[in-house]
Amino acid sequence: MEFWQSKNWSLSSIKYIIIDHYKVLLLFAVITYIIAWSTIDILRMLNMMDGVFDSGIISLTLNSILFDHTPQYMEYMIGFSLLRILFSPLILIDGIPGMLVFQEIFLGIPAFVIYGIAKIKTKDNLTSFLISTSYLLYFPLAGINYFDYHFQSFFIFFFLLAYYLFLKERYALSSISFFLSGSVRFPYFGFPYLFFLMLIIYEIIKNRNKININSKKIRFLEVNFIIFLLMIIISAILLFKSPYYLDQKKYFFGYFHLSSSSLMKTLLSNINNKVINLLLLLTPLLFIPLRSPKWLIFLSPFIIFSLFNNYGVYTYPSLYHDQYTAAVVPFLYLGLIEGIRIYPNDSSGKERNKKKQCKLDIAVALKKTTPYLKERKEPISLFLVVVLFAVLFQPYSPVNPYTTEPFDMDIMHPNMNVYNAYIETTNLIPENNPYVIYQNNLPYVDVHDRALSCLEAFDTVYGYPTNLTYLLQNLTMTNKIDYALAYYGTTAIPLNMLNAMNTLYSKGKYGIESSEYGFVLLARNYKNAPIYFKAIEDNYNLKVINYQNSSILEIPFNLLVPSSYNLNINLNTSTVQLETYKVEIISSGQKSYDYNLSPATHNGGGLNLLFNINRFYENGYLQVYMTKNLTNEMANVTLSEQKL
Repeated sequence: MEFWQSKNWSLSSIKYIIIDHYKVLLLFAVITYIIAWSTIDILRMLNMMDGVFDSGIISLTLNSILFDHTPQYMEYMIGFSLLRILFSPLILIDGIPGMLVFQEIFLGIPAFVIYGIAKIKTKDNLTSFLISTSYLLYFPLAGINYFDYHFQSFFIFFFLLAYYLFLKERYALSSISFFLSGSVRFPYFGFPYLFFLMLIIYEIIKNRNKININSKKIRFLEVNFIIFLLMIIISAILLFKSPYYLDQKKYFFGYFHLSSSSLMKTLLSNINNKVINLLLLLTPLLFIPLRSPKWLIFLSPFIIFSLFNNYGVYTYPSLYHDQYTAAVVPFLYLGLIEGIRIYPNDSSGKERNKKKQCKLDIAVALKKTTPYLKERKEPISLFLVVVLFAVLFQPYSPVNPYTTEPFDMDIMHPNMNVYNAYIETTNLIPENNPYVIYQNNLPYVDVHDRALSCLEAFDTVYGYPTNLTYLLQNLTMTNKIDYALAYYGTTAIPLNMLNAMNTLYSKGKYGIESSEYGFVLLARNYKNAPIYFKAIEDNYNLKVINYQNSSILEIPFNLLVPSSYNLNINLNTSTVQLETYKVEIISSGQKSYDYNLSPATHNGGGLNLLFNINRFYENGYLQVYMTKNLTNEMANVTLSEQKL
């Protein structure tokens, strides 16, 4: 109260009030960021949009360590992602939802670290605040947030924290953070190794023959240089000799998504999108990171890799929907901090501070802030441009649906019946049964199943085997399948999964244990009625095709499973002859089955046809042949499934 009662208000007093609130404002921004993105993540999960690659596979890590801890598996995991082992207990917090929220926390708190680094480098609170807040709005981060849970997302926090601790000369904690940043995934240990290599070279050039080899800083640099060089070598050895891959050459090219084409051919391929890709990374930051040669060296590997790689996720627009920008965001912002410029009118304000402070009222004090803001026109411009790009590209922006390859944000009203059916169905699978195959958008199965038996994984890595032989996580090849789970919902059943379900069902050894809301669970030797059953039933907009004196009714469907069906055709006329002689099922552009049927019961203009099918169909239509010309207005159709 004493301050407000005083009439001795000055420019420095007003600035003190504003500066004192920067950290509070940043705290509110980070909390909002975490809550908003966590909400989006949970809604995506409830809408069945989370994937086995990567949320599900990572969620099974702890069980894999506890139960399938073969030497080969542990060697592979240590070489591939040591952090994945260290963070595997996160699944115990709240399953996949808990991991997703934890990821958002670690993607939000780097804003505080950026603020701390910026204050050390720029010695200006407003500039530091604008840079750190722009991080939260920087749209290339959206893909990391929007993507499934992924260990690469932790790289941003640990590398930035390591550098901040290094600046504060807290070397032991800095080393630990650098180690955690490199352990997120191979070959990320290369970044801390490069950092210490550059510092050693800098010290040699700067001091030449005057280096004190016994100094704390020099010992710190030498020890860490050796540690991270060894970690790169050890990780590479463990990975390249891993029996999880057929040979080193296939592993190397598959892991890095490299091509055997000539360098020039690879560079020129899709060159427009590659250039757009780099422009979208740098333009929101006004190309300021390019002013820092040190951090430009760290950006170079990603720039070169994206230019000489034809894997779609590294280029526009897919890059901004995935997790791969985690490899460049820390260096973009470190380069931004070192490259940002403040334009003081008088020696960074030192002369102004020496002048005698006049007693000013509040209006005069606010007016005097004009040169203060003018001197910071670059950080202010940066923030405004980042906001502009956020309006265009962030998933939560109303403009986003009109940008190239927009995010699917139709997630506000999840069907909880569908999600509960998902949980019910997967809970029918015994927890320790590894003989399960399923499709990519069913990550919850992985919590039950410690085997990497997602069929898409094997289709990608090994090719789709016609006999459904697949590799368990303990490196045992098997063709034993106790359960097969498919889902038709937000995405169609992958062709390989549909083929697998039909292959298994045709053997006669599998029964449908559950069929509800698009989920179908096949179980070996199951002969009873489904435990969970929700009949496929819908009204369809049919298409009528007339020729001569007959009509063909085309009735589209999304999914048909082996079952009995009642096809009810309501005819809005009493003059049609109710004689039906054939029903065809057309799926994937091919005629699959003919069903020759006798005339069924009818009431007035209605016709009921009962028929059975013995395989899975998706995205097709029924064709019903009638013996009289019809119009679209003369008939409507209901197709309903009967419980087996």
